[in-house]
Amino acid sequence: MSLCRDVLRWFWSHDGFFLAAGLAFYVVICVVPFVLLLIAGGGFLLSNESVVEGVVNQLIEILPVYQSDVEQLLTGVARARGISGLLGTAILLLFATQLFAATRFVLNRIFGVKGRGFFRGVLFDLVMIVLLTFLFFLTMALTAAVAWMKALLPVLHRGLVFSSLFEW
Repeated sequence: MSLCRDVLRWFWSHDGFFLAAGLAFYVVICVVPFVLLLIAGGGFLLSNESVVEGVVNQLIEILPVYQSDVEQLLTGVARARGISGLLGTAILLLFATQLFAATRFVLNRIFGVKGRGFFRGVLFDLVMIVLLTFLFFLTMALTAAVAWMKALLPVLHRGLVFSSLFEW
C-alpha cells in the first residue's frame, strides 16, 4: 500500500496529468493528417471504375436514396487523392515531429535527464519517424507474406504446387 501511495505522490508532484494531457493533445492532432492519408489511399483504390461501382452498389443497399450523392463523393475522393496525400503527408510529418518532441520532453522530465539540443532533437525525431514508418511497412509486408504462406500451405501439402501457382 505504501508503494501505491508513493507512486501516486510522485506522479502528482511531477505533473503527470499535465504531461499526459499534452501527449494526448499531440496524438489527437496527428489524427487529422492521418485521416487525410486514409482518404488519399481510398482515392487510389477508387481510381478503378469497377471498384467505384462495387462500393456504390454496396452502399446503395444501405443508403438507397443517396445513390447520386455517394457516386459524386467517391469520384471526388478519387480526384483529390493526390493533393490530400501530399497535404496529409506534409502535415503528418510536421505534427509527428511535434509528437515525438513532446514525448522526448516528457520522458526527459520524468527521468530527470537533460535533453538534447534543438537541432539534434529534431534530427532524432525525424530518424525515429522514418524508422517507425519502415517498421510499420515491414510488419505489413510480413503479415501479407504469412497470410500468403498460410494460403499456400494446403496446396503444398497436396503436392499441387506448380498447377496452383499458375492459376493465381
